[in-house]
Amino acid sequence: MKIPTFPYPKNRLQVTIFTSKIHFYFDTPEHAYMDDAAELQSAVASVKSDYTASAAMSARSGEATDENVYITVQFAADYMETKEYRSLAADLANAKSAEERSLLKTRRNAYSKRYHAALIEENMSLLSDIPYTDAHPIDYSSFVTLTVPATQLDTEALSAIAENENILHISLTDGFEVVSESETDTTLTNSSKTGWHDVLECIGAKSIVQNGTYTGEGIKVGIYEDAFYDFPTTHFNACDTTNPNISPLIENNRWTVRPYINGLSTNDTIVTHATKVTSILALMLPDAEFYFAHLPPSTVGQRIEGIAWFIEQGCDIVNCSIGIGSTGYRYDVDAVYDYQIYTSLITVVKSAGNTTQNPNQYVTSPGYGYNVITVGGVKYSADDGGWIHDDGACYKNPSGIVTPNIAAPFRMRIENVGEVGGTSFAAPLVTACAAMWMEKCIASNQYALTFSNSVMSVLQTTTTRTADFTALSGIAMDDKVGAGIVNLKKLLDVSLTAQIVTNPQGSNGSIILDTTVYFYQYFPAQISLAWFACPLMSNFQEDGVTSGTKYVMDYDVYVYLDGQLIEWSNCSDSAMERIRFSPEYSGNYRIVVKQYGNQLYS
Repeated sequence: MKIPTFPYPKNRLQVTIFTSKIHFYFDTPEHAYMDDAAELQSAVASVKSDYTASAAMSARSGEATDENVYITVQFAADYMETKEYRSLAADLANAKSAEERSLLKTRRNAYSKRYHAALIEENMSLLSDIPYTDAHPIDYSSFVTLTVPATQLDTEALSAIAENENILHISLTDGFEVVSESETDTTLTNSSKTGWHDVLECIGAKSIVQNGTYTGEGIKVGIYEDAFYDFPTTHFNACDTTNPNISPLIENNRWTVRPYINGLSTNDTIVTHATKVTSILALMLPDAEFYFAHLPPSTVGQRIEGIAWFIEQGCDIVNCSIGIGSTGYRYDVDAVYDYQIYTSLITVVKSAGNTTQNPNQYVTSPGYGYNVITVGGVKYSADDGGWIHDDGACYKNPSGIVTPNIAAPFRMRIENVGEVGGTSFAAPLVTACAAMWMEKCIASNQYALTFSNSVMSVLQTTTTRTADFTALSGIAMDDKVGAGIVNLKKLLDVSLTAQIVTNPQGSNGSIILDTTVYFYQYFPAQISLAWFACPLMSNFQEDGVTSGTKYVMDYDVYVYLDGQLIEWSNCSDSAMERIRFSPEYSGNYRIVVKQYGNQLYS
């Protein structure tokens, strides 16, 4: 049996023990997993020493610094097991109209907000020994962030809460470094196929966009941007709403901006990044509804909120062209997104990051999230025979998680904007394609196919192979571009009834929740499986013994020809599997999905 990893690091499972439940995200080369009390005591002493030295330096220079540590705690929850949630989820998947779907989403979100608020309120007493000055519950999740003076960090208090079975994670950080992932080098040539129509042709979208076949009608699209903080005044990263690409959204009441947070004194600063990202989405989805928001201020302990506001607005998909510097999966960032995506069935598309901001080529968070669709960058190279990975796009992942998931053009000329470069602009291309898929599904009342796992599965299975990814068979995931380049034409050619199997029946009679298998009809054959990294029953039993909370982590896909295994995909740290193969012989091809060696679907 393979050990699931969400939301624990590899080879960790138990929630009732101290081991690896506490994580330090400070200026260290690797995340510190506290394995025992002595290690925790040493780490706390080191943090206190660093803060004391920093405070002394600030006193000499006269510059104020943040002397707080931010502790994010996740409580155990049974939200997905409650009768009300299961009923709402089933009704939503089988909704009879767009109006009924909207109403059910509103009811589900209201229930989620009530449930999680009550959960956190009920469990806050478990944190009473932590000397926090502020507590910020993260809506639509079982997470809360505490603001704690660094000088008052207490080893015994941290150890005590780590030993409580109702607490899943404790993450400590000194703040969050956020970048708007735009490339500074945007030198383009006519031979590099960077014109707007060249880009649309690359992703199979040219005729669809030009003809208005799909326009995003009925889809709510979120746009997440960073802001500039120069307290006491906050400069929010605003869109240029006078831009011809964007002004029709305002004129037609399809543009909503989140109100400023906590009554801060604010100034709008028109920044090209927000305008560029929004322009791509607006040009491809002229009839969608757009919801624009910024990450909240770090000084109020709310830098991490995940996608709560977008869930509140009923968004179907969120474009996140910003990132938090990281060297692997962060439990105070990626895990929050993973949880909210799973419980709210919302889709999040995230840019992988750029080497200008991350020279080590590490993907930025929440791009490590198992449930997040992370987008890498490609460029056209005649010398290499076509579209290949762009060296300016990040792709490395020390955690071993399969990411990026998919890729799109990295550099382009946008109408009424000019030349741009960066995964910030590859991401909205994928977001727009996913939104058109949702529009198609909703028009046929196939609402279950708009859930994030279905979107991820179908997007990955309908990609175009890059010229530098030569594997014609086997596990069809490249380490730099994921499944390949998004292809809207292939995506929209998908039948909504013939090739997709959701919630396959397990051989033991149980339903494996939130799993999508998609079989693509073109050759070479492509098979994709995607699922939510999510908690199962909180009292999961194995061999008659209750072993605590268990997490869905690993499914495998096998292809047989007349009973003989010919291809398989068994990624060990991913919420997806994918195979590409060319059938060479006639016979009976059989596709089998397994979990932990047990056959689930055939």
